[in-house]
Amino acid sequence: MPMRSFALASLLLLSVTGCLGRLTTGQPPVYFELSYERTAPQCTGARQGALRIWPFSASAPYDREEMIILKPSRKVRFSPHFRWIASPGAMIADKLTRDLAGSSPFAQVVAAANASAFGVQMSGHVHEFVWEDLGNENHQARLDVQISVWSEEPERHVLLQKHYRLASDRFRSGSAEQFAEVMSRLVAELSTRLREDLCSGELHVSSSRLQVDRSCRLLALCRAPGMNVSGRTTGPGSSSRSSD
Repeated sequence: MPMRSFALASLLLLSVTGCLGRLTTGQPPVYFELSYERTAPQCTGARQGALRIWPFSASAPYDREEMIILKPSRKVRFSPHFRWIASPGAMIADKLTRDLAGSSPFAQVVAAANASAFGVQMSGHVHEFVWEDLGNENHQARLDVQISVWSEEPERHVLLQKHYRLASDRFRSGSAEQFAEVMSRLVAELSTRLREDLCSGELHVSSSRLQVDRSCRLLALCRAPGMNVSGRTTGPGSSSRSSD
């Protein structure tokens, strides 16, 4: 084969393999975690009792570790290369366990793996945990979580059930690093809002001995009859409001 033909064939092969490589990179996945410094709304009064936090469930497709991008066409795209270290529900429950242990009305806060019996329980459901492509190079992170706190003693009743919807500002960058940083800030705000609700006494607003199906462990997926939920709006750059 003439040298020129060999060079052209080699260039063509490199071009083809390069295109395929961008679609199916053989590189190992890159993992990200939620990372933020714990801020404290400090509860006044003595801390008492114990709270047990269960892993949060999630609606599909947010029950996976892959980073998810919502395209302008409303199609969902999973990243083959960028992932979270755990599912969104597990990461959120872990951060709330840490934050509430530092500042909450409860003297003790533990994860569900703790085998001890606890009268007050918390769980939640992730409805949305996504990086949305808004078009024209604009991106926005959105977080939608429903959280339930209930007591098992002397009979099961709901103490707090609230929907938190948060959205970031719009960003020009669509990188995985930007998504991880912005979503971390949203989860930090979720944590602050939840602790404000618990510390302000809202925990007791709905404590009217509501009867709940005893077969339903995850109250975020169970509707308690007669439940009333109040609304809240956050500061500039994000929003958080509650609905039933």
